[in-house]
Amino acid sequence: MKIAIIDDPLSCSKCPFEYHRYCTYCDRWIDETEEEEKRFKEVADWCELVEVPEKKSLSDSDEVTMSDLFKSGWNSCVDAVWGSK
Repeated sequence: MKIAIIDDPLSCSKCPFEYHRYCTYCDRWIDETEEEEKRFKEVADWCELVEVPEKKSLSDSDEVTMSDLFKSGWNSCVDAVWGSK
């Protein structure tokens, strides 16, 4: 698996994956009239780019809960992607 980290584009026309009305990431043409007009104003509804997940905060209590175990595992995955900070 590979990931690409880019600044969140404000519109399809500002996205580094857009090339002459073609989205190389989604492998799709931006050719519909409605999509063409929106391309300069916002990101298309069908865009598959997702935001990078953030770390979850653990509870302050001394008791370990199932929720804290899940959050700890989640945070370990985020650290694996970004590196420990």
